[in-house]
Amino acid sequence: MKFTRADYMANKCSHQEYYIQFSNPSRVNIVINSIGCDEILNSKDESFNDIPLVLWDRLPELVNARELNELGEINSFSTKVCVAKSIARTIRGW
Repeated sequence: MKFTRADYMANKCSHQEYYIQFSNPSRVNIVINSIGCDEILNSKDESFNDIPLVLWDRLPELVNARELNELGEINSFSTKVCVAKSIARTIRGW
């Protein structure tokens, strides 16, 4: 099931459920290669705030604008970071 931005705003899905739908193997590899498995697995913070924000901000674009527009999402740095952190949470097992 695809969740829209409106679903997320209406609490029909969690933050994690909403942003993890943008995950795919290529995007997982981008997060692993850019942030590092050790950093993700050793994080003690569920929001990964113990990993410098600059690492998240420097990630390449993870989701194309068309895909975001289909779900009513905005293509922004914050969207990119939310997608990346949702992928990291899955890698970490949270």
